[in-house]
Amino acid sequence: MPGRWRDNAGVKRLRAVAIAALVLGCAPVSAQTALRVEVTPTVGYRTGASLVESETGESWDVEPGTCWGAVADVGLGSPGLFGEVAWTRQDTRVSFDDAFGPGLNDLTLDSFLVGGHWDTAPRSPVRPFLAALVGVTRIEAPGSAETHFTASLSAGVKLMASDTFGVRLEARGLAIFSGGSTAGLCGGSGCTIGLSGWGAFQADLAAGVLVAF
Repeated sequence: MPGRWRDNAGVKRLRAVAIAALVLGCAPVSAQTALRVEVTPTVGYRTGASLVESETGESWDVEPGTCWGAVADVGLGSPGLFGEVAWTRQDTRVSFDDAFGPGLNDLTLDSFLVGGHWDTAPRSPVRPFLAALVGVTRIEAPGSAETHFTASLSAGVKLMASDTFGVRLEARGLAIFSGGSTAGLCGGSGCTIGLSGWGAFQADLAAGVLVAF
């Protein structure tokens, strides 16, 4: 009996050590894989573009101007890897020249994008990142609206004051594909916008306050 009691006590001690090691070993993993969400409202400047009438080759210049939007990133379980959703809007104008002379029409471009995001130094206060997204851009003018497939690449940096608060700086390029040739016409009564050839390209610079949860 005394020998058996000592054996049982030894087994219990080994079991306790094994459980403690398992708990301690899993704790860092749980901390690393905890769901992280980052939200950033943004404001910036976007370049202009050329919209082309496919039948005549006539083009209209979209003016550069202010853009704004929001970006949300959700952690994918590995440090620095996120799924990203972004929306950006540019309210601008497009120039035209018709029988009544030159003029301008209002134009709105809304881009809705989703894809992947990678922080190259996720534990540093200075976190460079890359992102690749795809989605659609809706081009809306008086009398016309079209939606086109869009792809974007971006690079930037997050300057973190703490793990949950910082500033996000980003440069983004957007390729807006035509999906074929479509006609367009701008004049004093409005615009029927079209993209011909492969499409159009825009770039923007944006900044925003990042809040993480």
